[in-house]
Amino acid sequence: MNPEGCAEQALSLLTDDVRARFAGNPMAVLRDDLDLTVTAVEHLANARDDGGACDGVSFLQDGVILYAPTPWSRRENFTLAHELGHWLTEKAPDIYDWIADQDEPGRLLETVCDRIAQRVLLPEAAAIAVIGSGPIRAQHLIDLYDTTQASRPVCAIALAKHLPGLGAIAIIDRYTGAVTHASVKPDPEQGWPTVFPWRGQQLNDGHPLLGLPPGAATARRLAWRTPWGTQ
Repeated sequence: MNPEGCAEQALSLLTDDVRARFAGNPMAVLRDDLDLTVTAVEHLANARDDGGACDGVSFLQDGVILYAPTPWSRRENFTLAHELGHWLTEKAPDIYDWIADQDEPGRLLETVCDRIAQRVLLPEAAAIAVIGSGPIRAQHLIDLYDTTQASRPVCAIALAKHLPGLGAIAIIDRYTGAVTHASVKPDPEQGWPTVFPWRGQQLNDGHPLLGLPPGAATARRLAWRTPWGTQ
C-alpha cells in the first residue's frame, strides 16, 4: 500500500459516472449523488489537524461538510474534492489501518486526500504532457495551472507524484513568507523525511527564495529548516 494505492482504493467506491461529473459540479455531486450536507461558512472555527491543505472540515458521521467559500476561484473545487477524500477514506477501513501504522499518519492522511482531490479534478495526462522528458521544474506548476482549470495546489499534487525520489513541491507566499501548500512524496521504503515543508511554516526574512524577483527562476540546493531549527 502507498498513498496512490490508497487514493485508488478510495475512488473505487465511486461510480465512473460520479467521478466523471465531479469536476464539472462538485457541489451537486456531493449533495445529490452522495447525499451529503454541504454548507459554506465564512469563518471556520475548526481546521484540519496537521495543517490540512484545504479550507474545509467535515463531520463525517453526520454527513456534513463545512467549507470556507472562495467563489469564482479554482480553490473552492479543491476544498470540496479534498473533503470528498476524507469521506471516502472514512468508508475504507483498510486505508485507515495502513495509515495509522505509518510515520506521520495525520499528514499522510492529508496527502491521501490531496491525491484523491487531484485525481477527480485533473487528468493524469495533463501533468505528464507538461513535464515532458526533462526534470521537474517550478515553471511546470505555472504551465499546468495556465493550461488547465486546476488550482495551484492540485497542480502541485499532480507534479509531486512524478518526482524521481523523496521530495516535495512547496508553494510559498512571497509577501508573508509562509508555505501555503506542500505536496510531499515520501520515500517508498524509508517513509517521510525528518524535515519537510508543510502548510503554515514560515521562512525567515533573509531566505533566498523570498529574494527572487517576480518571474525569475533558479535551480540550486537549499537546506530546509523547521520552525524549531532542525535542518
